[in-house]
Amino acid sequence: MFRQITVNPEHRNFQRILWRDNAQHQIQEYNLNTVTYGTGQTIFLSVKVLLQLAKDEGHRFPLTAEAMKDFYVDDIMTGAHTRSQGLLELQKQLIALPKAIQTWFDSQITLSWIAEDPSEWETYIANRVARILEYTSREMW
Repeated sequence: MFRQITVNPEHRNFQRILWRDNAQHQIQEYNLNTVTYGTGQTIFLSVKVLLQLAKDEGHRFPLTAEAMKDFYVDDIMTGAHTRSQGLLELQKQLIALPKAIQTWFDSQITLSWIAEDPSEWETYIANRVARILEYTSREMW
C-alpha cells in the first residue's frame, strides 16, 4: 500500500537518497515520490490517506466510508451478518475506492481495448475489459 501513496512534491526533498555504486563514482541524489516503507511516518501517512479517502469520497462509496472506521494500518476489519446485507457491495466499493482517485496504465494496447466496447474482443480480453469497467469508467483511463 505504501508505494501507492504519492508524496506532495513540496515534501519530496525530505525523502532524499544519496547513492553511489562504489567509492570511485560520484554521489547521485534521488528524491522518492512515494511513501517509504519502514520510516517513522509510514503508518501515520497510510492511516491519514485512508481517512481522507473516506472523507472525500464517502458520498460515492458509503459502505466503504463506514468500514474505514474499522481498520489497522491498511487492513480493513469489518463485515456483515449475511452476504446479502451488502458484503459483496462493500467488497466492490473497497476495490473501487482507490481507483476512483487515479487510474494509470502504460500499455497502449490495453488502453485501446478499454476504449472500445468489450464485445469487440475475443472472450478472454472482453472478460478482462468488462471486469475493469465494472470498477472504473472509460473516462478514468
